[in-house]
Amino acid sequence: MSDHVTAGLLLFVYLGLLGLSPLVPFTVWTAGRFGRSQRRTLAAWVVVPAALSLLLGAGLLVLSARFALDVAGQLLVGLLVLWGLPLGLGVGLLDRRGTAPQAAALLAAIGLPVGLALSFLVFLAPGGFYRYNITFLTGPAAWLAWSAFLAAVVLLPVALAVALERTAVGRRLTRRAR
Repeated sequence: MSDHVTAGLLLFVYLGLLGLSPLVPFTVWTAGRFGRSQRRTLAAWVVVPAALSLLLGAGLLVLSARFALDVAGQLLVGLLVLWGLPLGLGVGLLDRRGTAPQAAALLAAIGLPVGLALSFLVFLAPGGFYRYNITFLTGPAAWLAWSAFLAAVVLLPVALAVALERTAVGRRLTRRAR
């Protein structure tokens, strides 16, 4: 693992998004209960933090242009990979399957914290948080660990949303959203 500031920042971005992820399905569900668009609420969870990270990067230009680009870039990439990609794929796949748009947004949001929590277990699997996590691996073991991590982050929320749609709870959510 690199001792550079930006490597530590990337870990904090990941942990921050992991910690905030349970709020996503809660706010999407709450928006549906109060008659608001669940899709707009879901999109706001990606767009608003992205705009805030750009503002933070612009504010950090006073300190250093390179540091500002590092911070804003890592926040944006973290948002897009950890939240935007799984949520977008989940909603898109459920739309193609004929799920109601509001239910698709809620089901995709429910899968997000589960996928991130399991990716955290993959991150810690080689030995724990303080020493020998997947950032210390090299060679084929590193490729396998990072591939499993990325699959847990991106594909697991989508798979969970599709599986949940097929259950009684998912059918009830789909019926209520139409």
